[in-house]
Amino acid sequence: MRYRLLDILACPMCKYFPLEYVVFSERVNPEVKYPSELSKPHCEVYCGLYRKYIVPENVRRRVIELRDQGLSYSEVAKRVTEETGYYLSEEIAQIVEKIIREGKESEMFHPNPSELPCEECIKREVVEGILYCPNCLRWYPIREEIPEMLPDDLRSLDEDYEFLMRYRDKVPEIILQQGKPVNITYRK
Repeated sequence: MRYRLLDILACPMCKYFPLEYVVFSERVNPEVKYPSELSKPHCEVYCGLYRKYIVPENVRRRVIELRDQGLSYSEVAKRVTEETGYYLSEEIAQIVEKIIREGKESEMFHPNPSELPCEECIKREVVEGILYCPNCLRWYPIREEIPEMLPDDLRSLDEDYEFLMRYRDKVPEIILQQGKPVNITYRK
């Protein structure tokens, strides 16, 4: 799985964004080159490699100004997109406001997205790992570079349990104990 996918992946069950992850094994392919015609950052909202939002500071400031004026998230998204040329969804406007109001801006936003090492990120791929949703505690295995993000009713609980047990020393404790649809209390 390319780290860039984390810019677009949300939990299929509760729609939470962004997902958290743990890498069990990774492959680096030095032959992969970053296309020179692409500007940086390559991701639009979230850098999965650094686990930081990359919404420009002027956009973040404008979100707060417009919300302070009483505009809805829909109106904020539309105005910011028109004024700045940066596409802003209602959901991202909500996330931006929440992070800033909680005083977590410095830890959640990358200070200078144009300096992100996209040329290094594009060479890296997660071979084995786990994606998980901190909201609903569902987890999804990454096997052979493929994130398996199926809804609960289409998953093989036995296979998921075996995967969880194989990597239990690397899986976050909350997922081991409370993860859905399978955790360490599952019995075949």
